[in-house]
Amino acid sequence: MSAYQKYNFVIFIPENEWYPVRFFDVNDLCNVRIIKVQYKFNMEGKLSLNFSPFRSEMNPYTFKSPMNNVFLGDYFNEEFPVRRPIIFYAVHGAYVWMKAIGYFNYLRSNYPECKIVIGLTNPVNSPYQGYAGLTNSLINEKTIGIMNADLDCILTYNKSDAVRFGFVHYMGFYSRLPIEYKGEISDLFFIGAAKNRLHKIHDYYKYFRSIGLRCDFYVVGVPPEYQEFPNEIHYNQSLSYMEVLNHVIHSKGILEVAQSNTYGLTMRFFEALVYDKNFVTDNGFLNQEKFLRSPKLFYIPPYSKLNIDPEKYFIVSKLSNNYKNEYSPVRLLEFLETHFNLS
Repeated sequence: MSAYQKYNFVIFIPENEWYPVRFFDVNDLCNVRIIKVQYKFNMEGKLSLNFSPFRSEMNPYTFKSPMNNVFLGDYFNEEFPVRRPIIFYAVHGAYVWMKAIGYFNYLRSNYPECKIVIGLTNPVNSPYQGYAGLTNSLINEKTIGIMNADLDCILTYNKSDAVRFGFVHYMGFYSRLPIEYKGEISDLFFIGAAKNRLHKIHDYYKYFRSIGLRCDFYVVGVPPEYQEFPNEIHYNQSLSYMEVLNHVIHSKGILEVAQSNTYGLTMRFFEALVYDKNFVTDNGFLNQEKFLRSPKLFYIPPYSKLNIDPEKYFIVSKLSNNYKNEYSPVRLLEFLETHFNLS
């Protein structure tokens, strides 16, 4: 962490496998508390009446509802090394319940020196940013003004959104887990929702199969009539994130088919980087010299004929990315400290 360490950090994450992996590197830092929250939405996109974001058997730092006048500080100040202002960081999905229960007002009232940050993991106007029935999209042009009034900082990995809406651009973070490698099961792994890119995913699958790569593809959200390769591609089969990592680690490379409006580093990029995998992508953000210098990056230009050299692909798969934790979440906390000390 930064030498001055002006802030303590409270990080709210959903109770799933994905976010604990991303924040793994900061679990044991003395000025960080990670809180796993539980919240549910019904089919209409409304908060469940019996949801409880404050209590969880899996959460070592549980705290009671603010409605009972129990402050976070009653739990954290005894364990934090010194009393300092808190940066509250939450992923974008948490904004819904925090707003619904008046949680921002609670934090401001009881922690007047605090800073509140939301990190976006999808482009603005993506239907996957929010939940069914919630104004089509949780984060859109209509809600940004409301969010700015609640928050001190909106972080986004997507540089085009940062420029357009005045968000703070942060390329992203990821933690490497000590997972044992047990041999390869494929040459190229893809997982993702079809969204508006199914035709492109099928075209890529046909091409990479034609040049001799063993393809391991998982695509969800595909009706039966659009399943072009039902005996080869795994359609509508969900994987836990630890299962995803197992496929990543046991493949030579990862394919990213960027969703529309994406212009930034994604989870697929970080997985390829930290686990020394080839990375095949059509994400225009990677078309920069600092990324293209890597022999393990295979960039697919838009509207161009696919032209991947399979011999090179197999040769460079044996190389290392020489990753040195440049994108660890420790760097995220340092970034936030610097941002608020300069603002």
